[in-house]
Amino acid sequence: MNRPKVLIVDDESEMREVVGEILSENYRILFAKDGLDAIESVNRNQPDLVVLDLSMPRSDGFEVCQQLRSQASTKELPILILTAHNSAQHRIRAFELGVDDFLEKPFHPAELIVRVKSRLAKHSIKGEQSVIAGKLTEGQSAQVLRAGELKLDLERRRLQLEKGSECNLREIEFKILRYLMQNIERICTRDEISHAIWGQEEGQNRNLDPHVSNLRRKLGQAEYSIKTVYGMGYSLTTEMTQ
Repeated sequence: MNRPKVLIVDDESEMREVVGEILSENYRILFAKDGLDAIESVNRNQPDLVVLDLSMPRSDGFEVCQQLRSQASTKELPILILTAHNSAQHRIRAFELGVDDFLEKPFHPAELIVRVKSRLAKHSIKGEQSVIAGKLTEGQSAQVLRAGELKLDLERRRLQLEKGSECNLREIEFKILRYLMQNIERICTRDEISHAIWGQEEGQNRNLDPHVSNLRRKLGQAEYSIKTVYGMGYSLTTEMTQ
C-alpha cells in the first residue's frame, strides 16, 4: 500500500531536512523551497498534505493558501502551517484562508507527527462521508460517520460495530462519540466535548468520565478506541487505550 505524500514547503533547507526526517518513516516526502515551487509541486505531484511555512521569497504561505483554496482540485487539500510567527493576527489570517492546522516553531517532533496523522485521518473520513452521501438513493437523508469498522448512523443514532452488530447509545454517549468521530485521531479537550454536548454555560460542570467508560464498554475490542490523554482530554484512535 502506497504511503501518503507530504509536501514540505520552507525556504530554509535545514528546516526542510529536519521536518522531512521526522515524517519520512510513515510518509513519502516532497520538498519545495518557496511558494511558487510549492504550487508547481502540488499540481505536478498531488500530495496528500502540505506542511507550509509562512515567510518565504517569491510567494509567501498566505498566498499559497489562497491559491490552493481557489482551485477546485486543491480546495480540500489539508494544509498545516509550521512557522515561527505565532501572533494572533497570523493565526486568524491563516484560518480565514482555510488552513487546517497551525503549529509554532520550535516544535516537538511527536506533536508534528500526531497533527499530520490527525489531519490525514480527518481528511480521509470526510472523503468516505462524501462517497457515502453520493450513494444515497433519492429521498434518503441518512449520514454515517466511519472509523475503521465503526459506523455511526447520525439519523438513527445507532452504532454499528465490527461484524455488523449494532448497539443503542444513550443521548450523551451518542454526542460524545459523534464529536470524537468528527475529530478522529485528534486530542479533544474536556471543555470542547462538554461544550458540544451541553453548551458553553453548562459544559464546565459536567462529568464526562462515566459516559466515556460506558462508551468504551460498548466499543469493546474495536480497532478504534477512546484513549484518555491525561491532563488534556480524549482521542478516538487506534493507539492503545489508557
